[in-house]
Amino acid sequence: MPPTPSAAWKYFTRPSDKKSATCNFCGANLTYMGGTSNLLNHVNNKRPSSSSSNDAGDS
Repeated sequence: MPPTPSAAWKYFTRPSDKKSATCNFCGANLTYMGGTSNLLNHVNNKRPSSSSSNDAGDS
């Protein structure tokens, strides 16, 4: 059974060199030679979850 693709690929496009990925949000070009955790970290830093952005409150 083949491995499941990383969730990172929902947010990145793979160019033909297969050593980097382009962020679909900001256009940043990141490498992923050893794995996709750096891609997921980029997404988490650039697009934090909506629950953490509401912590300041609007009271």
